[in-house]
Amino acid sequence: RSPLTPLIALSTILTTTHHYHQTTKTSFRTSHTLALQARERTQKAQEALRQAQAEYEHAKTAEEYALSELERATKEKEEMHEHVDYVEGQVRSFSRKMRDRRVQLTGLKRNERWNGRRGKIVKLVMEGEDFGRWKVKLDKVGFDYGRSGICSGSGSGNGRG
Repeated sequence: RSPLTPLIALSTILTTTHHYHQTTKTSFRTSHTLALQARERTQKAQEALRQAQAEYEHAKTAEEYALSELERATKEKEEMHEHVDYVEGQVRSFSRKMRDRRVQLTGLKRNERWNGRRGKIVKLVMEGEDFGRWKVKLDKVGFDYGRSGICSGSGSGNGRG
């Protein structure tokens, strides 16, 4: 046995230990970096979760408000529909009383030549583009012999014509 054998063994042990120590340090650094990255990702995820929860609460509040507004608007619409039905009934009743009443057309814009013409109320137009105007059967005169006209306004025949 040579006197160097224990020294070689010690050197080998020292080199192996040093190499193991370097590997352990590298492993520690890698693990430490991964732990820091994981902590950072966890913190970001928690912040994103807090923001998502806040957004969810905001959206839920907005939805509740929208539903209450929809309920209010629906009720208002129903009330308005009832009111419109009532008013239309009153107008229909009034317009039946106006049937056959004599009128003179005045204030017509599209058919100015009919201003001053006389006729009888036929009916109040309750739909279409002439809604709210009176249909009037004009008296027989010249080239307008037997024509009916539409006018808006009061029973006097006032309107756009």
